[in-house]
Amino acid sequence: MDSTCTKTDCPVDCVGDWNSWNACAATCDGINTTAPRAGTRTRTYIVRTVAINRGRTCPIADNTTETDSTCSKTDCPVHCVGDWGEWNACTATCDGINATAPRTGTRSRTYIVRTVAINRGRTCPIADNTTETDSTCSKTDCSVNCVGDWGEWNACSATCNGINAISRIGTGTRSRTYRVRTTEINGGAVCPIANNTPQTDSTCSKTDCPVHCVGDWDTWTACAATCDGINARTRIGTGTRTRTRTYRIRTTEINGG
Repeated sequence: MDSTCTKTDCPVDCVGDWNSWNACAATCDGINTTAPRAGTRTRTYIVRTVAINRGRTCPIADNTTETDSTCSKTDCPVHCVGDWGEWNACTATCDGINATAPRTGTRSRTYIVRTVAINRGRTCPIADNTTETDSTCSKTDCSVNCVGDWGEWNACSATCNGINAISRIGTGTRSRTYRVRTTEINGGAVCPIANNTPQTDSTCSKTDCPVHCVGDWDTWTACAATCDGINARTRIGTGTRTRTRTYRIRTTEINGG
């Protein structure tokens, strides 16, 4: 009796598997690009144990090669990408209507890294979540009232009515225009008159007519001569015969009069 014999006809299943993919043939297409699905790679099916005695065969033949034409390169350098966020509201306050309190407030903003540098890509110049403070900001939403005014009147169309006359009152026409200098913003008061509104005055008078000087003599003062006895006239040439009068200017000449 042999107690060391072995059964030699047992079925043995095929054993096989895919080996690792080789390197993807994709290349980096510039910094920050990973060339997605742009390359090719291969792998091979290796049978480790051959099926015998009616064992289950492997589903794929030994040394079968598989190709993947949509692989991506994963080691491209990627630069850091970041930027500053929006400034928060300035703490400055409005100093009354039409004032924006220039350079009296504080505001801040934060640097946010959107993409971290990998594979020797360039790092961001500023660390993530770095806060920057501006202590000279101005408030920009203060109410500003509309500011406007009338321009100068143009020349009156009235004419001079002879020398020493300054035109008959209310005989001419002139006009002027309303100009808006500052437009209202942020709920400020509007101007009472629309920009470029004309205004006409049909009763103006000319003010630069020439006026002559007007003057005349006052009345003579009493004669300083005295009587020489009762009922006697002064002897001619024996008394003082002086009197005076003054020339008075009533109207000074203007405008070339």
